[in-house]
Amino acid sequence: MKKLILSFVILSFLAGSARAGVVVGTSNPPGMPLTMSAGTTSGPMLVNVVSDNPPNDVMAAWHFQLMIIPDAGAGGTLTFQDPATGTPPNPTNYIFGSNGLGISITNSGSQLSANDFFNPSFGTGAPVPGAPGANLLQMDFLASSNASGLFGIYAVEGSASTQWTDTNLTTQFFTNVPDGTGNVLIGDVLIAGGVPEPSSFVLLGVAGAALAGWQWKRKRKRSLRSAHRATRPAGSATNSLFCHR
Repeated sequence: MKKLILSFVILSFLAGSARAGVVVGTSNPPGMPLTMSAGTTSGPMLVNVVSDNPPNDVMAAWHFQLMIIPDAGAGGTLTFQDPATGTPPNPTNYIFGSNGLGISITNSGSQLSANDFFNPSFGTGAPVPGAPGANLLQMDFLASSNASGLFGIYAVEGSASTQWTDTNLTTQFFTNVPDGTGNVLIGDVLIAGGVPEPSSFVLLGVAGAALAGWQWKRKRKRSLRSAHRATRPAGSATNSLFCHR
């Protein structure tokens, strides 16, 4: 009987542990986009983490890789503006507070990767809080002058791209970004309509010139017809009638 009870307790514990997890997201999740205008730099977007089992998920390190993918119908380009490649300041409500070794960034414009480690001098890690969570990074975006539409911010799956490490130095995957080869949408950026590219202006100019030329030719034909009627000899209509009898 005792063995049965012990087995039940162990299974319950394992089931509870399996349900626990850490989710990575942004301050502008899908359906709640960060809005901006074409040709400008956006306001901030925060990458954050939330535990569904606080304070039992303790994070010793984190790493993610993000990429921008335009939705169907979007135009122009959107790129990661800040932070640039290097070591940026910690965001507000940072997961490691002042106890990280320093955030490291690689920013290629279309992709951004970031990571940091908890300083072992201060312990084994930091507990991941429940909602609203804690922040990993603050970033913003640059939209081209002709950009418009919705752009998705995606986390790249895989142990080399997006994961976190627990106090046992074991690699863990975020609940919503599992180990794999795909991309997971974690944020949206919406851009108001932009200014057409120079090539578009050329096409509009050609179309306008063609229309103007057609209108000029039409007016010229009308003028020639009017002049011809005005200079026709008197009686020419009568002569014409006689000729056709």
